[in-house]
Formats: sequence, C-alpha cells, structure tokens
Amino acid sequence: AFESSGGTVTEVTDAAAFEPLRERPDAPQVVVDAVFGTGLREAPTGIFASVIEQMTAWSLEGAHVVAVDLPSGLLADSSACDSPAVLAELTITFGK
Repeated sequence: AFESSGGTVTEVTDAAAFEPLRERPDAPQVVVDAVFGTGLREAPTGIFASVIEQMTAWSLEGAHVVAVDLPSGLLADSSACDSPAVLAELTITFGK
C-alpha cells in the first residue's frame, strides 16, 4: 500500500546500501527502525552505530521514525543508555 501510494522502500543490508541514503540532500519522510530488537546485549558499533545516529539525525530533521519492538540502541534489560539510540516518534511491538 505504501509503495502503491508513491512511497519508496529501501532495505539497508550493508554499508554500501546505506551510503546513498546518507548522502541524500533531503531527509526521508518515514523511517522504520528494525535494526535490533530485544536481544541486544551491548552497545552497537561500526555501521550499526552509524545507521542509528543517522536515523536520529533524520528524526531531528522532521522524519517520522517508527521503531519495531524498541528503538535500536536501547537495551531491553536495562534502564541505562550509554550508546547511540534511535530517537523514535512511535514504537510498535507485537505479542500473542
């Protein structure tokens, strides 16, 4: 439905796929954060930290950022946040 209404979906699977998005002159309108879920046990590094920082930058530029389960970078088992974490406008979770 999103694509049929004119939206574009870009799946980022590695650093090479992420670079063209980072270099865009305009911020995306909607970003879905599904990088990490509840199993994250340590601070993200490398490309993962870069993607998280970019999603937060887009959020600050006005993009609607939606996180799946919890914003990436947050540890589900702790209230501490010593690493970059996505600044999500909305978090959606699933249950039975």
